[in-house]
Amino acid sequence: MRIELILIALAWGVIAGVLATLGAASLASLCSCLHGLVMGRWKRLADKTATGLIRPALLLRLIGQTALLALLCVFLIRFGHNYAHREFGFFYEGTSGILFAVGAGAAVIGRLRSARDRLARYWRMSHEFDYAEKRKRTRMLRS
Repeated sequence: MRIELILIALAWGVIAGVLATLGAASLASLCSCLHGLVMGRWKRLADKTATGLIRPALLLRLIGQTALLALLCVFLIRFGHNYAHREFGFFYEGTSGILFAVGAGAAVIGRLRSARDRLARYWRMSHEFDYAEKRKRTRMLRS
């Protein structure tokens, strides 16, 4: 096995693992935002004077951002797969497949905490009243 194929398998494995983790976290965040949107809509239908609800415009913006990020991750994984296969003759079998899996697994394990934190942040933005606005104001003051 050539050294360049080993490096390609490891590098593509790490990149694919990071993209897969980010894409999965984006899809989970998308589900969280959709749940917040449906939950808020249900509360408005049940009680016309309901207070403490997250604005639907904010939730739709979050849904758009997470959907675009998930689509970008899927597109990049597909592009990387085609590029590695076409340019380098990389196949997911044998030693190169094992090295790819090791690289992807290491990247996924390394990114799990940040993915969990990202999901918790999106959950709070889509379910806690005024959290997103406070976070936005704080970020504006720091910059």
